[in-house]
Amino acid sequence: MPPSTPPPQNGWHLARQSGWHLPEGRLQSGWHLEGGWWLVVAAVAGMVLAHHDSLFARAPLFDERIYLGAFARRLAGGSAWADPWFLYPPPFAAAGAGLLRLFGETGLLALLRALNLAAVALLVTRGVAFLPGGRWTRRLVAAAIGALSPAIGDAFAFGNLSPLFGALALLPLAWASRAPAVAGGLLGAAIVAKPTGAVLLPLLAAARGRLRRRAAFVAAAVAALLLAATARELPAFLAAASEAAAGVPRGSLSPVEIVRLLGLRLPPFLLFAVVALAAAAAARRVRDGGGLLLLGAVAAPLSLPLVWSHTLLLTLPVQGAALGAALDDVRNAAPGTSRRRAGLTLAALLTACLALHTAYGLAGGAAGLAPPLQALLLALPTFSPLALLLWLAGRQRHREDGPAA
Repeated sequence: MPPSTPPPQNGWHLARQSGWHLPEGRLQSGWHLEGGWWLVVAAVAGMVLAHHDSLFARAPLFDERIYLGAFARRLAGGSAWADPWFLYPPPFAAAGAGLLRLFGETGLLALLRALNLAAVALLVTRGVAFLPGGRWTRRLVAAAIGALSPAIGDAFAFGNLSPLFGALALLPLAWASRAPAVAGGLLGAAIVAKPTGAVLLPLLAAARGRLRRRAAFVAAAVAALLLAATARELPAFLAAASEAAAGVPRGSLSPVEIVRLLGLRLPPFLLFAVVALAAAAAARRVRDGGGLLLLGAVAAPLSLPLVWSHTLLLTLPVQGAALGAALDDVRNAAPGTSRRRAGLTLAALLTACLALHTAYGLAGGAAGLAPPLQALLLALPTFSPLALLLWLAGRQRHREDGPAA
């Protein structure tokens, strides 16, 4: 069957040849391309309409109270880690204390919420850009995801900054070869603010291309400088992190929790090391920034011992890539068995994506079940991003090998 004519591209439309190879020229940084900003605006509009109560709340939300308390204690000369729920590295505590002194509580809350909103919008648009359809279709989908995703609602309801620091670390992977200093600087600063994307550093260091390795060097240098500047507070942070690692809360969407439910133990450091090595090895096979973005979107949450639904928002790009590819397959399949098979595949991928957006509810529903059943239920959102990526890689390999066969 001859290949179908590719649809016209617009600003944020990433090539839907998903898998290990995404044409580098079509995966630009986004905001300077026609139509890119309108997708962001649509996502922001949907989120503001649906979550305005949280975004414009006058009182600090749950996680925001933790941040503000830590910042205030540091300003007063105390330890930011007196609260066991504050598990952020010293550079974040130092920056937050300085911003609290500069803007006050109200101004700092507004700044953090605006940055988090922008980060989620960029993650949404990265995913939506893979989907077929015209510009207005994608804008409506972006607004709908922003308004209806329970995971997005959780992030705003708690005031959690995982989407912000995760996006700052993840999104530069797509253009690290074009602006290594900027990409490396953002990655280095993000991982010492919250190590959500720490596994992306070895991934980028192992990636093809001298400029990507330069970006990894810049990231490592920035992270080292920021940690050195706050070195006197590192012992307090490491002690707090060690205590937290000994008692990971129940219901975390992580392999650490799934293994615990099966009666075994998986040390967080071992999990990180395994994922980092696997991601670095896979990065050697990725041919462009788009593939690195998808690989990083899966590796980052999978490497963490403590994962909630808002952390899984980092997987939005691989969700969009998988659904966009599956929709293309349905559209191009011949009537009959091929189309039914493509339809079943699309339904399975859509189920995996829905599990990622409703992960908080799945974790709550699993609480009263027997441990093996809990593990099975938590495995659905935990490993769905990896399943999506493996399906994309297999699909791409099949398409590349097809003509030779």
